[in-house]
Parts: sequence; C-alpha cells; structure tokens
Amino acid sequence: MSSNLEITDNDVSSVPTFYIMQLEKVLARNGVALASCLDKQGLHYEQFKQAGAKMAAEHFIILVNNLVEGHGIKRPGVLLGEALQLIHHGPFGLAIMNSPTVIDIISLFERFIAMRVPGLELHIIEKHNDIVVTVHDLYWREHVHQFFIDALTSALLNLHSSLVSEGNSPVISRVIFDYSTEKCGCNSHRQHLHSECSAPDIERLYDQPYCAIVLDKSKAHQPLVNSDKVSFDYAVKLCEMEYEALVVNNATEKLRHFLRQHNATIPSLESAANALCISKRTLHRQLEKENTSFRKEREKTLMRKALDLLFVKRLSVKQTAYQLGYTEPTNFRRAFVNYYGRPPSAF
Repeated sequence: MSSNLEITDNDVSSVPTFYIMQLEKVLARNGVALASCLDKQGLHYEQFKQAGAKMAAEHFIILVNNLVEGHGIKRPGVLLGEALQLIHHGPFGLAIMNSPTVIDIISLFERFIAMRVPGLELHIIEKHNDIVVTVHDLYWREHVHQFFIDALTSALLNLHSSLVSEGNSPVISRVIFDYSTEKCGCNSHRQHLHSECSAPDIERLYDQPYCAIVLDKSKAHQPLVNSDKVSFDYAVKLCEMEYEALVVNNATEKLRHFLRQHNATIPSLESAANALCISKRTLHRQLEKENTSFRKEREKTLMRKALDLLFVKRLSVKQTAYQLGYTEPTNFRRAFVNYYGRPPSAF
C-alpha cells in the first residue's frame, strides 16, 4: 500500500524492541547515540533492552523521524536490515536457516511477519513464471513506512546473498518500492540499496503502485543446500507458540490471520466467529474494544486484495470486482474510492 495514501488506521500501539541493540550499533557507526535520541523523548534506554520490551508507536515514529530529519540518516531501515543476521531472529531465524526451499522462507514471513514488524502483511501471488510477494503497510507512513520496508527488503537481500554463497541459485529478480529515492538524496530511481555488493544483479524499481519482491517461480521451489527438515519443523512449532502468545488476547490479529487465508470472497461474520470458536456477539465486542470492527477489517482485506488483483495479476476493474465478490463493478469502484480517495483508474 502506498505510503502517501491518506488512511488513518490506529491499530498499532507498540513496536517490539528486540532489534534495539543492532539498531544502536549501526547508529553508533554513523555517529549517532541511540540513548541520546531516546533521552530527548524522556525515555530511558535501559528499559528497551529487556526481554519482551516494546516501544509505544508514537515514540517510535518520533525516533525514526529524528534520525532521518534531525541526524541526516536517510536510510536507517537499510542499515538495520543489513546488520541483522539469522541468529538475531530467534526461533524465526532458526526456521529460516533450515527451510527446505525459498518459498518456505517466504511463507514463514507471510505467517509470522506480525511478530517482527507489526502493521505489515505479505501476500504471495503466482503470476506466469514469477512469484510476486506484495508487502502491504497497514499503518506506518512516510519515514517510518520507508524504515520498515527498507529493513525487511535489506534483510531478505542479505539472506538471499548468503544462500547464493552457499551454492543455491539466485531467486530474487526484482524489488519494487512505492516511494522515491529522491526523498532520501539518491540520484536514480533504480539506485541499489546501501550495500552495492549484496545483490548487484537485482533490479530495484522505485515510485511504483505497491511494494513487492519478485522471485523466479521454478528456483523458489528448488531444495536449498544445508536445509534440515527436522530442525525446520521444530523451529516452526516454536514460532507458532510465540505467535499464539502474541495474539492470545488480540481478536483483531486473529481475525486478520483468518481473513488472509481466504483467497476468494471474504467470509461472513458468522463464519469468522465460528472459526475463532467464539460467538458473533463476543467477536463484535472484542473488536470494538480494540477500536475496529468486522466490517472495517473485511473492507481492509478486500481493498488490499484489490491492489494485488489490479496491479500484480493485471485484472480489469470488472474482473477484480467479481473476483472479490461484488455483484456490480460500480459497487467495487465506490468502495475503492471511499477507501483510497481515488478510483482504480487513477493508479
């Protein structure tokens, strides 16, 4: 989802800080003290080093804006993403390290991205000889949007480079960004990320309608060198336990996970409540407590899928409307304009 769209979701309240030490190191190498940045907000650095620590979303937004605008660090997300190693990701990293194929790695990100970056969703779409992994931002905007997209992309390119060095075939062909590098002082819309050597043959496309990573479909399903299915299955179980602990009291995330599993039309409130083993009234009450509703979450899911169908699969407006379950294309166009502020043709 483009970062310049005026959508006001307020459903991310905090950011986990388990990468805080890596962020501190890369900032220090650029002459910036993380502790001083936090002090300016009246925050204590030590509290964010504790296991399970989180930072309020509003404080994180101020922090990133300060790094970019106050300290001139134009791509802090790239710096963090390139610094992260698999060991820093805990059970998630262990699962990635032992994944049977690249598509298994991408599926892990699709399932568990909420544990690492709240507010992002990944969708896997097969198109001809490609697998297009679209990245949708549900909340973050401007510098923070770019921070998380940069961090995710750089981490994946870093991982891709490691896999190739182990003897695996290159899989990523293109990376697509919905923002311009001109905003961060770069000269070209096809500028490489911070590390020129991480993946020099991968094409970067900026200022596009959406963010995505494009994979070669045949290579994405090839067995990876050094994979270990037993360790992979064990690590996935640990990830599932961590995810359950994260969403145990979060009806919104459970509902979103359920909605993502349905590629056809979006299910009803009743079917969603049944899948979550609660009554419709209880689901409605829990979502209301979390400042959302089934209708709102259903609309978000439909509109994100609309972008995938329009821009990745290149369906017509009429085909997209029927694919999403609208009885009339005019109803879809109206919903699209209400959500994005412009018709599908404007994109």
